[in-house]
Amino acid sequence: MVADLIAFVEKHLVPIHMHSDHSLGDGAQRAEDIAKRAAKLGRKACSLTDHGTMTGLYPFERACKKHGIKPLHGCEIYVDELGGTLDEIKAKNKELRKENKGKEWTDADRVQSRSHLVLLAKNDIGYRNLVRLNNMAVRDRAIVTKKAVPLVTWAEISELSEGLIASTACVASKLASLAIQDNAAGFSAQVSMMREVFGDDLFLELQLNSLDVQQKVNSWLLRESKAQRVPLVLGLDAHYQEKRDGLLRQLIMASMYKGIRKREDFFDANDRLIVDPDWNCWFKTPAEVVEAWEAYGGEISESDFREAVLSTSTIADRISFTMGSLVTGYKMPEVPGDADIQLRELVREGLRKRVEAGFIPEA
Repeated sequence: MVADLIAFVEKHLVPIHMHSDHSLGDGAQRAEDIAKRAAKLGRKACSLTDHGTMTGLYPFERACKKHGIKPLHGCEIYVDELGGTLDEIKAKNKELRKENKGKEWTDADRVQSRSHLVLLAKNDIGYRNLVRLNNMAVRDRAIVTKKAVPLVTWAEISELSEGLIASTACVASKLASLAIQDNAAGFSAQVSMMREVFGDDLFLELQLNSLDVQQKVNSWLLRESKAQRVPLVLGLDAHYQEKRDGLLRQLIMASMYKGIRKREDFFDANDRLIVDPDWNCWFKTPAEVVEAWEAYGGEISESDFREAVLSTSTIADRISFTMGSLVTGYKMPEVPGDADIQLRELVREGLRKRVEAGFIPEA
């Protein structure tokens, strides 16, 4: 049975949740690394869904084309869960941190202010909408507590949902927070709201890490999938290439979060890096995926596991977008004089306007 299941995963699994080094302080693999490993593992397609940024998508598409992989363009966005104006959100964030001072700042605490959501562009419209959401988040709603976090609101997501596929992401999602709080009514209502926004392009994301909270979230997702007939999908949520690369990611995180998180989060008493054995978020082989599923000991049935794997192919098949489609037939405008000089002047003028508008601090 195990051999058949590995063959099934090998045939159908597409990584729909993937991070590169553009997920600053979190990802420990380059776009080229991802595409190369995807090809090595026989994947027909692969996504890139970095945290709050789309800056890695162009090199990712080029790398995918080089290695014969279909690129899936996405982003794991941060969703504002506080509401209000920019100043009000900052004040609420400050109050939350004050309330939680001196105790562990958990994923559940973070989701009080913001949550994660994976979005993938199906077509040109979806990509343009994802760009608009990302631009609004970075330009207008970047909340600075101890770390800059670009936020979008559910109202903005709803307005710009056309052409987008949504997966419910990790233990930092709104659904995970509601499950942790044992809020069954809120959990069902959140799924219903998201289905109204995304229709049949909403997927409930199972993950196979060993975190206690993940096991609880998976069980709630399984139940709600059957209750509301929303399909399951399997997310690798891969941040690095192989199991042995966990140390590299931990070193990157320790450097990124110096002064923000406790030293003991990253180092033991002998100053050796600690790799959380439960957060096994590397780019797994089909055999490793099946092994991770088996470790759940029957909590996820084989039929549910197969559905979640098959949904990754369904998502990949629905996606037709490539960056080349945006520039097909585009003609460079004719400009008098030196085009390079004119471009530099336009950049300087744009920078000046953004500084005056307060989007960029003066040097």
